[in-house]
Amino acid sequence: MGTGPNDTPHLFGAPNQPAVLSGSVLFENNYEAKGNDISIKYAAVASVYWNTESSSSTTNSDGTTSSSTTSHSHRDQKVYDERAFMMTIAHTKPGKISPGKYCTAINFTIDPSWPSSSIGVRRDCWMTYKVVATLHRKCPSRNVVRESTIWAPGPNLPISLNRFNGTFDKVVPYICAIPSEALHFAQKVPVTFKAFPTLVYGEPMTVLSATVKLKQYTYLKAGIETRRDSRDVMNIAMNDGWPVPIPEQPWQRTMVVTLPTAPILTPTTHAECYIVTHKLKLIMQIMIGRGSKQELRIEMPVKITPPRPPGDLIPSFDLSRYLSCVNSL
Repeated sequence: MGTGPNDTPHLFGAPNQPAVLSGSVLFENNYEAKGNDISIKYAAVASVYWNTESSSSTTNSDGTTSSSTTSHSHRDQKVYDERAFMMTIAHTKPGKISPGKYCTAINFTIDPSWPSSSIGVRRDCWMTYKVVATLHRKCPSRNVVRESTIWAPGPNLPISLNRFNGTFDKVVPYICAIPSEALHFAQKVPVTFKAFPTLVYGEPMTVLSATVKLKQYTYLKAGIETRRDSRDVMNIAMNDGWPVPIPEQPWQRTMVVTLPTAPILTPTTHAECYIVTHKLKLIMQIMIGRGSKQELRIEMPVKITPPRPPGDLIPSFDLSRYLSCVNSL
């Protein structure tokens, strides 16, 4: 177990070994305490919530027009798992808990197909794994509630070099490569661009400026209502350091960018009430020979996962090994 966003406990799993939430709920009192029973509830829930506004206007009897705006809330939930049970405790009499130490073990397996934990930005969509313990009293407003949110992983994804081939304007062959389609929070990701001589006269391609972006696409669903949204969660300028091209010679550059983490970034998710997808983009302003400035845009679909365990293959890539692979492309 590690530490997730906001210092929450972070569970890890493996392809053939799902993550398991194991722990205990402890209640200890040195004196007779007010209370009846202690309930324990575990829930894995995906949620969506957003607001929309609609405007309307009416014509008054005097010929003037009145307008109004109405706000509508849309929400939905998908419960993946929910369990509740009671802690065994002793009472001196009804409403009084005997002094002592009471402990109940909890053990829940996290299905690897369930969505990763996520934090909603602007409360749009989120996935929570939570344990709640409640000491019930005669007056519900005086109940004592303690809860713990656990950061759970999503599906384990395969790792392999990902390359994107293209020919810009039908004259400039190029390759763009990243270590894998599967990337994770806060990962240092090498992005390699390799340009080959142009197919006409071998004129070189010069990069004037460039930007590496990570774009997040969100689809929300609540009943028959839906909403689509997209936003840049990373935008890094790469204007300096580009090679000076030599006619009829290929060239390449590898840039290393650090991905954001939660709550800015949400894992790639396919839940019943929301879908989150991502694209890593390399956008360059280029010039071929002495021609005019043009834009070359490369969009690479990627799958974002939460942090991986220390020593796992995903977080620590070998840059030298990666470069030896892309050099042979």
